[in-house]
Amino acid sequence: MRRKTRVVYVGDIGIGGNHPIRIQSMSNTNTNDIEKSCDQIMRLSDIGCEIVRLTTQGIKEAKNLEIIKNFLLKKGYTIPLVADVHFFPPAGILAADFVEKIRINPGNFVEGKRKLSQEEFERRLYEKMTPLLDKCKKYKRSLRIGVNHGSLSLRILERYGNTIEGMVESALEYASHCVDNDFFDIIFSMKSSNVKIMIRSYLLLKKELEKKGWDFPFHLGVTEAGFGLDGRVKSSVGIGSLLLAGIGDTIRVSLTEDPANEIKPCQKLISLRESYEKENLINSNIHLDMNVSSPAKVFISSENRHFLDKISSNVQNDIEGSITKDLLTTYQNGKIKDKMPIYKLDKIQKAPIVPYAIILSSKDNIYWEKLKQLNPEYILYDFLRTQKKQAIFFQNYLKENSIKAPLIYRFSYEGDLYDIATICGAEIGSLLYSQIGDGIIINIPYNENEKATLIFSLLQASQRKITSVEFISCPGCGRTLYNIQEVAKKIKAKTSHLKGIKIAVMGCVVNGLGEMADADFGYIGTGKGKVNLYVNQECIEKDISEDLALDKLIFLIKSKGKWIEPTTK
Repeated sequence: MRRKTRVVYVGDIGIGGNHPIRIQSMSNTNTNDIEKSCDQIMRLSDIGCEIVRLTTQGIKEAKNLEIIKNFLLKKGYTIPLVADVHFFPPAGILAADFVEKIRINPGNFVEGKRKLSQEEFERRLYEKMTPLLDKCKKYKRSLRIGVNHGSLSLRILERYGNTIEGMVESALEYASHCVDNDFFDIIFSMKSSNVKIMIRSYLLLKKELEKKGWDFPFHLGVTEAGFGLDGRVKSSVGIGSLLLAGIGDTIRVSLTEDPANEIKPCQKLISLRESYEKENLINSNIHLDMNVSSPAKVFISSENRHFLDKISSNVQNDIEGSITKDLLTTYQNGKIKDKMPIYKLDKIQKAPIVPYAIILSSKDNIYWEKLKQLNPEYILYDFLRTQKKQAIFFQNYLKENSIKAPLIYRFSYEGDLYDIATICGAEIGSLLYSQIGDGIIINIPYNENEKATLIFSLLQASQRKITSVEFISCPGCGRTLYNIQEVAKKIKAKTSHLKGIKIAVMGCVVNGLGEMADADFGYIGTGKGKVNLYVNQECIEKDISEDLALDKLIFLIKSKGKWIEPTTK
């Protein structure tokens, strides 16, 4: 069942209630560049974006929002705009004269970079927030209370640490002030670059809102998700898991790419959610708050005898088996361990003597009792969307009857690889994240390396198996003073063969330091062509030239013993 929320309007766009899920993006232009900002917003609107956010650092940027808004209206574009405000409340108060929505970050809106006592915080909250709420009420503006895991205030960090409890408390403090001032046009977001933290923070906020009898809508997003296939998968695991559990009213897929590339993944996720609603497959009881993750097994569907040679060397040893039409082959350290025939459950009468696997789908439920007498090495389950609830029920059946054979789900998809990645992230990622199944096989019309890349991306995003570098990179915005898209690609090209480390590539320090809190290495823009390099949270190189930064980053990785030379085939 879909979570029912109140309706909040952003201009003429209704969010929540029975309104469709809305698509958002953010301009990565400088708000002071009127022409580029307008061109980008119009392009986003033309391809289906419904709300666009712009960075609003100060008074100048806030004033330029009026110029941008008027230009768009003259061109016939009524798309609502959002002012993104950090550290400087006057910018938000002024921007409310011109745009339909203000986004504030509770971590820095009134507290800045210093720690306040609770009494001082409450005084400043009243002084800084009340004029903004008065302006929003006057002009019928909405407010996004946008919490970021990476930028909680020092006061919250001291009390709660960098935790989901701290995120929720930060959101509720601001929401309480709004409600006390009879302002209810609130939308929440609880973003993190860590999918598990993102999902669990929304679930905890939902629980706390229910206690208060509040029903404000949610804006979903995974921040600093990266780019390419990994960026789409990571965003879709977080956003899609919640959407398919009935949570979420508006979304943004944040990519370190042209903002226009964010719209199609949003459309795919919304279409998937709508199909699940139509087929009555929304499962609000799915366990999305799991604390323990067991590694998932990886199989490749392939008739190619030498398929391992086609797969990237850094994950070859993580492939546990391959599937053909009637044979399952297992591997150990890249070598064949065993070959076993695959039998259909409805055809088999008694257990063969040799090791074997069984394949079934939910339509075979009348034969489930057979499994108590059989002793297969693996159970392969052909997954269809309409059978999702039955698949979950089947896993419970195996546990209740002490049938210990690993349960491997097999999925089949057609179409563009990026589109498949988006849908897989939501459908398969939500199952993996929730510990449903022991492994996966994916049938897609692509080569073995592309299959493996997609599978391992899903496993890493859902935190079921870590096999490569995790890249944390923000989309960039008007605060970014270097070409973050090109830099992120170069860093990934040089380091993608590494395993088990996190590298953060951030456009600026607003959320950068916090969002890279659990990264091993960080690359953060500090000025035009200038970069700071970090090891964990310690700044090692300051204000170095962008031309030298990549080589110095690699040197830092080597100095910490985390570098391995790439393997060539």
